[in-house]
Amino acid sequence: MKQVRQSRRLFYGWKMVAASIPIIALSKGLSNDAIGLYIEPFQTQFGWSATVITLVFSLNRIESGVLSPVAGYLTDRLGGRVMVLTGMATIGLGLLLASQIHSLWQFYATFLIVSAGNSLGGVTIIWAVIVRWFDRYRGRALGVVNTATIGHWLVPMVAVVISRSGWRIALAGSGIVVLAICLPLALAIRSRPEDYGLLPDGSTLADPFPHAGEPLPPNQKQDASGGAEGLSVGQALRAPSFWLITLATAVYGMGAHVSRLLLIPHLQTAGFSRELAGLSMAIVPLIGLPFRPLAGLMADKVDVKRAYPSLFLLQGLSFVILAYTTQMWQIFLFAIVYEPGWAAHLVFQNLLVSHFFGTRRFASIRGLMSPMITVIGMIGPVLGGAIFDISGS
Repeated sequence: MKQVRQSRRLFYGWKMVAASIPIIALSKGLSNDAIGLYIEPFQTQFGWSATVITLVFSLNRIESGVLSPVAGYLTDRLGGRVMVLTGMATIGLGLLLASQIHSLWQFYATFLIVSAGNSLGGVTIIWAVIVRWFDRYRGRALGVVNTATIGHWLVPMVAVVISRSGWRIALAGSGIVVLAICLPLALAIRSRPEDYGLLPDGSTLADPFPHAGEPLPPNQKQDASGGAEGLSVGQALRAPSFWLITLATAVYGMGAHVSRLLLIPHLQTAGFSRELAGLSMAIVPLIGLPFRPLAGLMADKVDVKRAYPSLFLLQGLSFVILAYTTQMWQIFLFAIVYEPGWAAHLVFQNLLVSHFFGTRRFASIRGLMSPMITVIGMIGPVLGGAIFDISGS
């Protein structure tokens, strides 16, 4: 049996983690997060209704549900590097094309290209790569990657560019940034440590065992052979745990999407000004930023299977607080209760998949979960909007 030793140099997996943060922050921040800024300019210039424009959000979700299984399959066969390069190139090209639109069909086509780029080489694909490069420190690696939510803070910058130079310059500039920064950084992505004589967490094929005598975290297994272990896609689909994890992830995500979509109108009906309600959209993720790496650190030390249900309790408690929010300090309280659970959820869901099914077909299995998550995610905002229309609250 091959033995392993620990390299004294900085493990390349951590370098990929560092490269992944700006890739996700820039690509997602300049496309998904900022897309709402273009609604008003499009209404003004083209006379399109908000309903017609926002239809692209639903189309994006459908496209993501269709492409994610394909992207997962291709990632397991072609490697994460090829997929992330493809995704960043597609996003950048889509944004450049969107800056030149003159008709509604062009708007739909170009923004669906951008959405396709996020599905083919975005955050889910990067998660799949990181999972393969880490075992003992998988949770903290995913936690650090999730600090890429700083991409939210690009939205005010895009707003300034739109106000001063127009939406075409903002879209073209966003596309150039993605191509100029994210595309080169994507070259740092490597699919598997074994291709470079390494094992997860920085061990190399030699001797002796670097972690001999050390206990593994309760939710992880050590593969001394260095090979990716786990179930096939068919075996995973026949396992009840696949469907239960998918359903749990979908329900948790539905609550998150509804709360973010209706947060501003809810606060306005509670007496907040439009400016203060809008400011809350920046305050909540800012408060949550430190919880991203902390959630990853915690995930490496606890039994994720037992801890995961507690995240639903935190989410429910935070919604109760939000329902009765009438003052600004309560927004902070909501964020303090809600954000730790959301940060842990982003890490735990990937750890659960790797624990139950291994890493051999992680990307394919994770991608196949997307259709159900997408369908339930689409139901949530519609249901929430209907309740808001009926009750006025």
